Amino acid sequence: MRLKPLVATLAATFALSLSSSAIADEGMWQPHQLPELESILKAKGLEIDVESISKLTEFPMNAVISLGGCTASFVSPKGLVVSNHHCVYGSVQYNSTPENNILENGFLAKSPAEDLPAAPGSRVYVTKTVTNVTDEVIKGTNELTAKARYDALEKMKKR
Repeated sequence: MRLKPLVATLAATFALSLSSSAIADEGMWQPHQLPELESILKAKGLEIDVESISKLTEFPMNAVISLGGCTASFVSPKGLVVSNHHCVYGSVQYNSTPENNILENGFLAKSPAEDLPAAPGSRVYVTKTVTNVTDEVIKGTNELTAKARYDALEKMKKR
């Protein structure tokens, strides 16, 4: 039987892979995880206090906002927002004219009076609170079958 050596090899490889510990260190951490990673972050060169960047509703993290798919930041107390070009492309296009194509020529406001508005329908989303709703969302779903559990979880997430 040739299958037995193959199965034994696969089982040994699987067992070895489980016995070695692999730690993901790609830098994609959530803010609430930062305090527990302080020594790692400091070793990588972080100079600021991790507590100051772990709370989404406090400075400086409360300056980070969402444009509904892209991140942006408040850069003035009057609500001026900056983001990447691809995130505001629609507003750049909206403010372009045949005479002044800022998509091609660029734009620099030399004073707040020269700032251009966002396109109609643009939204800025600001985090006001962070609430863990996991227990509420999964309540009563563990005993459901796969499709029924999926549907129940989707309904709860939307609610």
